[in-house]
This record gives sequence, C-alpha cells and structure tokens, in this order.
Amino acid sequence: MADMSFEIRPPQSDQEQLDWMDVNVFPAHRCIVAARCSWLRRALQSGMIEDISRKVTLSDVNPEIFKLFLQFLYCGSLDMKSLSTEQIADLMVFSDQYEVECISLFCWLYISL
Repeated sequence: MADMSFEIRPPQSDQEQLDWMDVNVFPAHRCIVAARCSWLRRALQSGMIEDISRKVTLSDVNPEIFKLFLQFLYCGSLDMKSLSTEQIADLMVFSDQYEVECISLFCWLYISL
C-alpha cells in the first residue's frame, strides 16, 4: 500500500480558483522514490513539509510526463517508441531538474540513435 502521494497541479497564480478536477494524484511508496531520486530523498527524509505531510505537490510538470517519470522510478525502463519527441524532451528536462540522471541519459541515448 502506498504511503505517500504526489499532487500534480496546473501552474496558476491563484490556487483558490483551482478546481479539484485539475489536480492529479499519484500514490507512491516513499522508499522506492527516495531510493531512485536524490531530490525526493532529501525532501522526504529531512523534516520538510513533504516529509511530514507525506505529500509532494508539483506544478511544473504535465501529469502525463510525471506518470512516465514515476514509472521509470519504479521499473527502470520506458517504452520509448510510444513517446513523441516532445514528450521525451519534456521528460529529459523534468528528470534533470529532479536529479535523476539515468532518465536523462536514457532519453538522450534513445534520441541519438
């Protein structure tokens, strides 16, 4: 059973106008995401609000890209053939921002073939 969640919210200046349907929630396991992502490890094991609430809220990523990111954290692979070049580029940028170099490298190698 998942012991934390990620909330993916659209970027908005006024969060009070946010419709609950605009929020995508992804349940996850702290030990898995912390083991695979140093940024999340620091956030989830440092006494920060994410550690206490066991919820990480992000507004800098498309939910579809985050789902791919999370899938890679769990499985260590992705079906790259099913992704567009734009999705691969977005995934590279997001994974670089959150310090998961193996995803960036995986995407870069696929694009360069």
